[in-house]
Amino acid sequence: MSLFYFSCSSQLRLQIKTNQLIKTSYIKADTIYLYSVAFNDFNFIWYHKDNFIHSFYVKPYKTKKYKPIEAKNIAVNSDSINKYFDNPSYYKGTQCFEQMLDGEWIELYVKRKKSVMFSSIDTECLFNTKFEPNSFPYKLQYDFSKIHRYINFDFEKMYSQ
Repeated sequence: MSLFYFSCSSQLRLQIKTNQLIKTSYIKADTIYLYSVAFNDFNFIWYHKDNFIHSFYVKPYKTKKYKPIEAKNIAVNSDSINKYFDNPSYYKGTQCFEQMLDGEWIELYVKRKKSVMFSSIDTECLFNTKFEPNSFPYKLQYDFSKIHRYINFDFEKMYSQ
């Protein structure tokens, strides 16, 4: 019983810290990205500002702010975003973004629209698939290649071929 209570308490604390960070990040950016994995006690948050990606690793009782990384902010048209977020997730049929019950997901917090968009994501598929330039998955690949140094994915190599 105490393990269950601790687990719920941990998840609640993670959600509170994540919400606070997103709220304060809205002062600096219009769009905030959140990546998470089911049943893990962390969230990864980032946004673009002044040709840099600002990123944070959020755990229930600790937040680590990473040094900003120089990066271009790839403009993505709204049709591409809508393709991956607006349709009900069970019926999307979009490669690498199909509904997964206990997998990874990405959330977009868009200040000017006052909305939160959610989609499941298969990162193994994402890092092994070539997408149209300036599409949402293309931008996501680029951002991940810059901020998640532990992944074995070379954005430049994939798109130079």
